[in-house]
Amino acid sequence: MHRYAAFVLLLTSGVVFQLSHGVEVTVNDGEDKLCIFANLTVNFAVPYEKADNTSATAEFELPSNVTTDGSECNPKSSMLKINFGGHTWSVNFTLSGEKYQADIITFSYSLSDKAVFPDASSNDTMTVTFKPEITDVVKDTCYSCKSRDTIQSDMVNQTLWNVLMQAFVSNGSKSERITSCRADIPATTPPPTTHAPTTTTVAPTTPTTPPTTPTPTLPTPGIGKYIVKPENGTACLLAEFGLRIGLKLGEKYQEMNLDSNTTSASGKCGVNSSELVLVSDTMSIMLTFTNVLSFQSQTPTSVCGRQPSAPPTCATKSRTTPSATISPSSPLTFECSPSGSRTRFSVQLKNASWTLI
Repeated sequence: MHRYAAFVLLLTSGVVFQLSHGVEVTVNDGEDKLCIFANLTVNFAVPYEKADNTSATAEFELPSNVTTDGSECNPKSSMLKINFGGHTWSVNFTLSGEKYQADIITFSYSLSDKAVFPDASSNDTMTVTFKPEITDVVKDTCYSCKSRDTIQSDMVNQTLWNVLMQAFVSNGSKSERITSCRADIPATTPPPTTHAPTTTTVAPTTPTTPPTTPTPTLPTPGIGKYIVKPENGTACLLAEFGLRIGLKLGEKYQEMNLDSNTTSASGKCGVNSSELVLVSDTMSIMLTFTNVLSFQSQTPTSVCGRQPSAPPTCATKSRTTPSATISPSSPLTFECSPSGSRTRFSVQLKNASWTLI
C-alpha cells in the first residue's frame, strides 16, 4: 500500500512580516471598553558595570509574558505601561484635535535582575526616557511601522519594529485604517523643475537615457537539510530545501529568505503525518507532511490586531511512494489571500526534496 507525501506549511508570528516575537497588549477604560491596543517588538541594549569593575552590555527583548498594570486612559492623554520581570516600559500619548502622538517613552530597568544583568555591581533601578517619532497619527487609525527605529538615551539603545498601535480607541473597537510611519512609505521622485527660457542658443545634442538602478533582489535562499526523528528512534522525515516568504499588502510587497545557517529544526513523527518545525531569528514555521500539499498562514493582516477568520489554504497535489524523494524541477510556489483581505501571502520552496520514511 502506497503512502502519500505532501505538506501543510503553517506560519506563526506576532506581526505581519519579519516574523518575530511580537507582544500584544490591550488596555480597557473604566467602562471596560478597549482604549489602547498595541502589538510590537522592542529590543534593548543596556550597558552596566559588573562586580569585577568591568563593563558589559545586556541585550534582551520585550518578552511575551507582560502585564499592563498602571496604564491609564483619559479623553486627551493616555499611557500604556508594560511591566515585565521587575522592569517597566511605558509610552505617553496626547490627543490634539483629530490627531494624536506619542510624547515620551520611559524605560525603567532593575539591575537586581541577575538573569538579565549577571554579576551587576548594583541592584539599583535606572530610568531613561526617549523621544519617539510617532506623530500626526490620525484619530481612529492604527499607527503602523514595520521598519526598525533605534533610539539612544544615556547609552541605552532601544529598537522598535513591527509596531501596530492605537490609542484613544473609539467605542471599544480597533480601527481598520492605518497611519504608516515615514520609514514605511516609499520615497517619491520630485517633479522636474521648469526654467524660464533664455535667448542663448546651444548646439543640439543627442539625447541620452539616464542609467537606471535595478531594484535590489534577494539572493537565492540557502539550502538547508533537516531531519525529524523521535528520541532514541529512527528518522521519519528527511527534507532539503531553500525557503522564501513574500507578503503583499495592497501595492506594497516585501519578501525574505529563511537563513538555514541560523535555523534550528525539530518536529514529531506520526502514523499518518509528520511535522517539521523550523525556528530562526526572524520566523517560526511548521511544515506538516500529509496527503495534501498546501500552504496555510496564520499571520495577522494589516487591520490593527485583527486576525483573519480562517487561515487561507492553497493546495498543490503531489504524491510519492514510501521512502521516495520528490525533487521538483522548478520552485514550488504557493500564493493565497484570506477572504476579504488585501494581504497576499506567498511561499516558495527552491531545490526542494523530502522523504517520508
